[in-house]
Formats: sequence, structure tokens, C-alpha cells
Amino acid sequence: MSFAEHVTEDRRLVILRTLASDPGYSVNDSMMQTAVGMIGHTVSRDAIRGDFAWLEEAGLIRVEDV
Repeated sequence: MSFAEHVTEDRRLVILRTLASDPGYSVNDSMMQTAVGMIGHTVSRDAIRGDFAWLEEAGLIRVEDV
């Protein structure tokens, strides 16, 4: 596994933990970008959306467009 793959997997784990800690299990992409940034993952909102799509495809989250 490359370092970049490890960083991506860790960021996705941070996303899942952030969702689990929210009482409504719901966070928008902007807030998630801030949350993962606080943990040390400075990424674009597009990267967060890509992680959301990957996690949704894996059956771990559900994404709603509003």
C-alpha cells in the first residue's frame, strides 16, 4: 500500500467517525471538509465528495443531494 492510499483510507475513517459522533449522523460536505482538516487532512471539497461517493458505493453511508 502506498502512502497516498494510506492517507485516503485514514481520511475515510475520519469521515465515518465524524458521522458517528454527530447526533443525527448527518454532516454536509463543507462541515466535513472542516472536520477532516482539524484532524490534519487538508483536502478540497471535491475530494470529500469523492470519499462520500466511495463510502456510499461500499454501502457504509447514504448521500442525499439537497
